[in-house]
Amino acid sequence: MSYIPGIITGTLPIPFPGPHTVGYATLRHTPSHPYTLPAPRLPSTSKGDDGKGVSALGVRQAEYSIYYPCEKPNKGWFWQRDKQGTSISWLPRPIEFVLEGWRRFANDHPLMRAAAPILKFTGGRLGAPLYPLAPLASLADSDKSKLVIFSHGLAGTKNAYSAVCSALASEGNVVLAIAHADGSGPGVILYPNDVVGEEEVRLGYLKFQELDWSPGKTPDVMRLRSMQLDIRVSEVYEAYTSFSTLIRSGPQDLPSFHLYTEDGPPPIPAHKSKSDVDPKAAWLDSWRNKVDVDDLTLVGHSFGGGTLLHLLSSSPPAGFGRLPVRKAVALDPWVDPLPMPGPSKEMQEAPPRVPLLAINSEGFTLWRTHFNRLSGLIRKNGGSLVSIIGCDHQTFSDFPLLVTAPSATKLITKINSMTNSFMHDDLANNVEIKEKEPDKGDYKTKKDAKGRTKLDGGWGDVVVHELS
Repeated sequence: MSYIPGIITGTLPIPFPGPHTVGYATLRHTPSHPYTLPAPRLPSTSKGDDGKGVSALGVRQAEYSIYYPCEKPNKGWFWQRDKQGTSISWLPRPIEFVLEGWRRFANDHPLMRAAAPILKFTGGRLGAPLYPLAPLASLADSDKSKLVIFSHGLAGTKNAYSAVCSALASEGNVVLAIAHADGSGPGVILYPNDVVGEEEVRLGYLKFQELDWSPGKTPDVMRLRSMQLDIRVSEVYEAYTSFSTLIRSGPQDLPSFHLYTEDGPPPIPAHKSKSDVDPKAAWLDSWRNKVDVDDLTLVGHSFGGGTLLHLLSSSPPAGFGRLPVRKAVALDPWVDPLPMPGPSKEMQEAPPRVPLLAINSEGFTLWRTHFNRLSGLIRKNGGSLVSIIGCDHQTFSDFPLLVTAPSATKLITKINSMTNSFMHDDLANNVEIKEKEPDKGDYKTKKDAKGRTKLDGGWGDVVVHELS
């Protein structure tokens, strides 16, 4: 049977391995511990109070999307984007702004220039098959959902990993996918938080050489990435604190609180009128005592994988207590920006060891210097490390689902399967890993027909390097 790409059909072919339908919502509010850095500053005509450009880095907004097991609404119960009532817009708004960020990230690559008009045309109707603002489902035996926080990679968005986040949610977990506002994504809008006189700031993908680093000299790009790591770690703490506050005491303790989806504000149940229902309250009521915020798993891809590794080896940011992290999953983590040699000497005590799984693409494993550093970190932590043959760096995101869904779906299913087994303390018995001996980083390679070095094995095979 021929395959029609998701970018043409308008719907991402997301696999849902678990028994639950998946809901979706986005929260935004003022962070509990906001700050900005004096440098670098944006190369913009917009000026700050001191007459200089607006600060490029800081924690100025808490925003994340929630993927969660939901009750499937009856037809017409909630207003929905399409007639089936099972879709949310995949591309963040405004679309042109996000596309410009991707163009900048790709250094104006010809393929991106060619794809931009197609994405602009189809982006408005490109959807992920999720139920916006449906009530949280009750799990069997009165169990509470576990909490997962997801950190995206460079040029990622809070929607760009909906396949991974939805798979976790379909298994009964609540996933907070952070919209990182550190300049590593294609673009976010920093809203004025309802303060009179403030203006919104459009923060696009940052290129270090375009920033104003005065009065000091321009550093190399890794200095910017290290600064972004610290911002990202703070945003993870903000998301956790925000969500915990929300389900324990409600939104009244979250300044400038907004609940919405890419398609608009909360819907009103069809059998209710606007005068006798508060859509925020109706949605929040379904969350009472259903999420275990003391059982937290961190998941991240690429720069997001580096984010969680940095978080696990660092002291909490000022004003926060240590997060109750029980497990961590790093998907093709990028470790170059991590401080050398490891945890800061200023730490008062060593951070607790957290069970850790890293799943590598073939390319990141064949990148030997990077693999050696990663495997050293995993080994020191007593974690597990595997690679998937045929998997590339973007396989962990939704992007391959736009054009090559059959093969991409098979690989993302393997990733989801191992992640779920790990979260249930059963990784060694996963079908992809069972009875395989770890190679301790001494993996075998071969040459393909074009003379390129590849991992030894068949397409889709999982190579085990470390297993705890």
